[in-house]
Amino acid sequence: MDILYEDHRSRRSGSHATAAMPGSTDGVSLLPQRGYEKVAPADNGQPAAAAAARQPHRPLHLRDVTVGREGRQRKLLAAAALLTCTLCGAVAAHTMLGVTWVEAFYFAVATITTVGYGDINPLQVAKHHHSHAAQNAFLVFHMCYIIVGVSLIGVALSIMVGYEVHGHLGRLHSQSTVLLTSCAAFAALIGLGTTGMCALEGWTLLQGAYWAVVTLSTVGYGQLVPASAPGQLFATGFMLAAISCEVYLFSRVAMLPLHAYRRKMEERILGQYGDVLHEEQLWELASGDQMRSLGLSQSDDFVTREEFCLMMLVRLERISPEDLSQCQEAFNRLDVSKNGQLDWRDVNAMRARRASVQLQKAQPLD
Repeated sequence: MDILYEDHRSRRSGSHATAAMPGSTDGVSLLPQRGYEKVAPADNGQPAAAAAARQPHRPLHLRDVTVGREGRQRKLLAAAALLTCTLCGAVAAHTMLGVTWVEAFYFAVATITTVGYGDINPLQVAKHHHSHAAQNAFLVFHMCYIIVGVSLIGVALSIMVGYEVHGHLGRLHSQSTVLLTSCAAFAALIGLGTTGMCALEGWTLLQGAYWAVVTLSTVGYGQLVPASAPGQLFATGFMLAAISCEVYLFSRVAMLPLHAYRRKMEERILGQYGDVLHEEQLWELASGDQMRSLGLSQSDDFVTREEFCLMMLVRLERISPEDLSQCQEAFNRLDVSKNGQLDWRDVNAMRARRASVQLQKAQPLD
C-alpha cells in the first residue's frame, strides 16, 4: 500500500505528479520531504482522493469536557438532582406541616441553601400531627434532608461553577478586573433583591437591602421575612439563583490572594536558573534524580526543550508525576514500533493488526 505525495509546484501549474519518495520501505514513505503534501492511504479499496477528503481528527482538551457538550450535560444533571431534592423537601413540608405549596418550596429552599429564616420550621409539625411517632419521623426525615440537601447543593455548585473558579479561566483576567466585576455583580444582586421585596412586601429600601444581604450571605436571622405568597415565591427563586451566583463571585474574590501568591512563586521557580547556565545546573537538569524519576532523561550531556518544559511544569505543579506517567503510557500504547515517535510505521502496524484480528474472526466461519 503506497502513500502518495503531490508536488505543490506541479499542482499550481495544473499538472499532478505522484511518486514514491526515496528511502521508503515497501513503497511507504516514512519522512515526507519539504514541499510535498502527504495524502493518507486509502482503506478498503477506496481511491486516495476519497481517503484524503476525510475529516481530520479533532483533539480533545480538558476545556471541551468541562465546558463543552459533556460539561453542559453534567451541569444539567446536577441541576436536575438539586431540583428533585428540593421537590422532595417541599412535598414533605406540604404534607407534614400543612403549609401551602409556595410556603413548602420556600421552606425547602431556605433549608438547603442554609439561609434558615426559622419562620417555618419542623417543630410546627406538632400543630398538625399529635402523634409523637409522626413528629419524630418528620424530624428524622428533615435531618436527613438537611445533610443530603446541603451536600447536594455544594456538589451541584462545584460542578456548575467549579471550573470557572479554579480552572484556567480564572487566569485570563487581572485581579482588578475580577474584583470590580464581582463587586458590580454583587451590587446588582442586592439591588434585585431589594427591588423585589420592596415591591412585593411594601418594605423600605433599607429593609429590602438588609434582607438581600442577610439572604445572600446565608446568615438568615429570621426577624425580617416575606409574609405574602408572592414574596415567598420571589424569595424561593432569589435564594436558588442569587446564592449560586454569590458563591461564584465570593469564590473568585477569595482566590485572588492565592493566585497572586502563586504567580510570584511561579516566577521564582521559572527564574531559578537566571540567564546564564552553569555546569552544575546542567548536570542537575540532565542527570538529576527528578529527571530520571520522570523518565525524561535521554542523555547526561544535554536537556532538550521538551524535557525542560515538562520538568518545569512538574515543579510548578501544573501537572503531577502521575499525570506525566499516564501521558507516557498513553503514548507507549500508540508507539507500536517502539522508536519513541508516532509515525506511519505505527499507523501501518495498527492497520495490519486490525486486519489480522478480522482474519482470525473470519476463519471459524469458513
